[in-house]
Amino acid sequence: LPWQRQSDMVTIDAEVDFISDRGDEVWNILQSRGVQNVILVGVHTNMCVLGRPFGLRQMARCGMNVVLMRDMTDTMYNPRRWPYVSHHEGTRRVIAHIERYVCPTITSDQVLGGEVFRFSDADNGDEPYLDSPAMPDEPQRHWSITNVPQRGDQVDGGLNQWLRCV
Repeated sequence: LPWQRQSDMVTIDAEVDFISDRGDEVWNILQSRGVQNVILVGVHTNMCVLGRPFGLRQMARCGMNVVLMRDMTDTMYNPRRWPYVSHHEGTRRVIAHIERYVCPTITSDQVLGGEVFRFSDADNGDEPYLDSPAMPDEPQRHWSITNVPQRGDQVDGGLNQWLRCV
């Protein structure tokens, strides 16, 4: 059946996992479980991940500590249209916009360890997430430190604080 998963590598446990495309339903599930820290992944960053009622903008507006896991996302971008850059550069530009105006980003290795995900066609270094693409002139006064609880030693010395847009 369609819309049950993006990949066979993802296991969905009906006892603890929820799937919804309704912002109010997602919000109620997060609130009922006391969730304040959210890492968003998925496609398409410039559409669903950023703009849907359960997306980055809305979560940040509602006071959630939200970050985008930038190597676990992609955009809907056609390189044959303006601004006529590669698909990966189009994704990098969306990520830079998110970092500047919405929330910070992380990569999967910061949470899971191991290596950052790499697209097989990005061997030339044209990857959207190798380094944080935040604009160098971003005023730091817009970001504050937020402590993130960790589950024991499962995160190997990694993420204990995030920057949050205020």
